[in-house]
Amino acid sequence: MLKRDAARRATHDAINDARARIIELSQTLHAGPSNDSALDLIEKVLGDAGFTTDRDIAGIGGTLRAVREHRDREAERKGLRHGHTAYLADLPNNPADWANRGSNAAVAATLTAAIGLAAALEQRHEHGIVTFIIGPGGWKAAAAAAGLIEPFDSALGVHTAAAGDGYAYTISQTGDRLGSLVATLRFAGDNASDAVRDLVAHIPALQDDLVDHRSIAVTSADATTVSLDVQGPSRSALIETSVTLQDRAEKIAASHGATVVVDLGQTIDDMIVNRILSRRVKTYGDTFKLPMDRIRKTEPAAPDSWGNVSYITPSVDVALRVTEQPAEPGSAAFGALTNTSEAHDQALLLGECLAMTGIDVLRDATYRATADDQLVKALQERGINRAHRRWLGIHRVQPGGKKPKRKGGPTVTDFRMVRGPGLPPPPMPADDDDEDEDES
Repeated sequence: MLKRDAARRATHDAINDARARIIELSQTLHAGPSNDSALDLIEKVLGDAGFTTDRDIAGIGGTLRAVREHRDREAERKGLRHGHTAYLADLPNNPADWANRGSNAAVAATLTAAIGLAAALEQRHEHGIVTFIIGPGGWKAAAAAAGLIEPFDSALGVHTAAAGDGYAYTISQTGDRLGSLVATLRFAGDNASDAVRDLVAHIPALQDDLVDHRSIAVTSADATTVSLDVQGPSRSALIETSVTLQDRAEKIAASHGATVVVDLGQTIDDMIVNRILSRRVKTYGDTFKLPMDRIRKTEPAAPDSWGNVSYITPSVDVALRVTEQPAEPGSAAFGALTNTSEAHDQALLLGECLAMTGIDVLRDATYRATADDQLVKALQERGINRAHRRWLGIHRVQPGGKKPKRKGGPTVTDFRMVRGPGLPPPPMPADDDDEDEDES
């Protein structure tokens, strides 16, 4: 068992105290309430845990945000920036998916994490902020566009998985979500309808020329307009495919004496899994003896709005192992497994692992910097340059004069941190290098 300091003990005890309430909520959600009713139930649980809540954040309908914080105002005036951990969850598009896709268990796990971490703040063992947000499908893309993700130092979530697929994502398992965008092409001119038919007829040939999980599919078409779903393994791949598509559409339009305007809608980015965070979650999982399946390579999955979050802050979406019994998520057979004591035990245990990881994010600025550095490097591989975050209260140490410039991001030895009054020095984080390792 983990040797807990005061913050970890407070977190563990709070999760045990909330266990019955969280399981009762999960069972109620499993029955398939409407999203509005579900939000009321979730808000009640969070309110009872001392969170401040609000709805429809930044005008994004159907969202609920809950925040708990413990600030040291004197230390903030001296330059300390408190850490901020976020736990993000999704409302299902179909009420039946509360059970059949295990949304009830996923929400139970993230709620457990938020409530547990909040206890460490409430009892003044840590300074920082914990946020829980839930919303309907696609809300995270809208939140990223609205700037709501920027304040978070990490974002963690949970989805349920089929037998054999329940593990924390790491470098040795892709866990990628494909990126996607919706392209709308509007043709004008006397022969616009002919151009539409010609383009639709050319899509299969265009698809055959694509590689690396790229695809183009027609979702709708009328006399003047075509809507296409474009998918690719990264944002850069989406751009390349879109350029090819636009060039083909313009040539087809010109051949019919028509014109075309291409509107590329909001992009859902591919998921960048933060290995630093996922390995820490798995470390706690191993410590708590959380049952996980053997890590294995998987194909990229359908896109979701986690990708938009993961381009902004270190993120991980952990796969929750519900059971060893074979059943596909989305089926009634899988739904029957998501309301068992085994599923709830797993959800709460994984939630505790996420809470313990959240403590590390709040208390250890060098750990935050290491996770951020891994994200910056991942973005650079995609052709995106993003500066390392600069946390107030963290200062470069330059003994004996100015350090030479070097490539890459900050290292653990490059920092010292201003701590709030009464707080002990932060522990050094575990070795989180970027090399492949066997974590089965």
